[in-house]
Amino acid sequence: MKKRFFITALLMLIVIVGISIFYINAQRNVGNKEKVSTDNIGTSTSTVVKDLDEADGVNLTLEASEQDVVTAMHHMSHQKVIAEQKWGAVPLTEGNIKLVHEIISNSEFKHKVFLMEISERWLSKDFSTIDDDHNYFWKLQGGTVGKAKGIMTKEQEEAYIEKNF
Repeated sequence: MKKRFFITALLMLIVIVGISIFYINAQRNVGNKEKVSTDNIGTSTSTVVKDLDEADGVNLTLEASEQDVVTAMHHMSHQKVIAEQKWGAVPLTEGNIKLVHEIISNSEFKHKVFLMEISERWLSKDFSTIDDDHNYFWKLQGGTVGKAKGIMTKEQEEAYIEKNF
């Protein structure tokens, strides 16, 4: 009886550890080791965007739901905002911005107008209100912890990129 309990507990522990490792790796986009470049474009904040023909590190299709797009944009905004806690990271790249913009453009999302405004600002490399953008996504998702309190410096953003991508 004790042996059966011990084996069951050990197997459950192995499964939990395996799932945890998978989740952590998925969140950090382990398979994507290509370096993200930095570029200051003269706005009030620095811009760190990678030019790509395709989306990078975001798992969305053109039929993605509004919730999936909001989650992706929320995770993209983490690259530039100061917040006590952040869960999820998607590179804020030109390819990812173009993809979410295209999805939103062809959607009938409830929050389409505001999501379009944000994606159009990001397409023009205007991240001067990205902390407000983050908090909009955060509120839509019922956020209680991790409200953005500002925009990162270029150095903070570079450190975030190095750690997460």
